[in-house]
Amino acid sequence: MDRQRRIFLKRSGVTGALAAASGLTFAQGDARAAGAGPAQKPASPEMPKKMVLATLRSGDEYSLGIKTDKGILDVKRAAHAARSGAPTTIDELLAGGDRGLTELRELALSTGSPSLFLDENTIEYGPCVTHPEKIICVGLN
Repeated sequence: MDRQRRIFLKRSGVTGALAAASGLTFAQGDARAAGAGPAQKPASPEMPKKMVLATLRSGDEYSLGIKTDKGILDVKRAAHAARSGAPTTIDELLAGGDRGLTELRELALSTGSPSLFLDENTIEYGPCVTHPEKIICVGLN
């Protein structure tokens, strides 16, 4: 039975990480099946840490906000002012990772320009994810 499972996993393209997560092990001769295959995705981009993120709505446009002690940092405005390539929407952040967002937040906090920060009571929030790839619903009776 274990051999049949290995053959099935090899044919279906299961990589070693998925097999390890499911508790399966491969014999020494099955090293290729346990390794990275040609269909393996590249490493995930580095995401920012220790930040409370928000999507800000301005009319029909969405931008990224970061909650700080000085208020909500308008990342789009801060990136424009600093000429930074940091992601300015949640979609850009999810697709490409940090890409200078942490440094932009630190720069904005150190300069303290009040025009970059918004009062939390005056902003209009947008959806958490503005353009989801899938929407999965579960109905329970």
